[in-house]
Amino acid sequence: MNPTWSVRVRTESKGTSVAYARNHRISAGPPLSFEPKDALPCGIELMLAALGADILYNLSALLSKKRIEIDDAELTLTCRLQNALAHLGVIGEEGAPYAESIEGVLYLAASPSASELEALLAESLTKAPTYLTLARATKISLRLAKTG
Repeated sequence: MNPTWSVRVRTESKGTSVAYARNHRISAGPPLSFEPKDALPCGIELMLAALGADILYNLSALLSKKRIEIDDAELTLTCRLQNALAHLGVIGEEGAPYAESIEGVLYLAASPSASELEALLAESLTKAPTYLTLARATKISLRLAKTG
């Protein structure tokens, strides 16, 4: 039997929603935001956060299993949409607001060499469900920057 996961999502106020996942409450703004600041993260930001958490968790778990200590790890992710203006219904805009690409830089301070860490990252991604799901839909490019 394959387990399943579910969330329940309700609208709150104009442009916001709340998702309930097990014992967690997750508030979200609109799918996209063009503002420098908002009260809530937009949907694309939540997707990137889930992807980043998945990548870091699976890499950390693999390194721990191999008894390799991480001094520090940080991942920055950027998503480029095919045409974000299509989401707004801007007249004359063509295309669709789907994720055309996701690029990331993983800053990692750990003892193995950069090439060893790259191999370990590639191995960890084979067990990362959010990464594997999104990688089927869009191009994901990750670069490792060894910091220690």
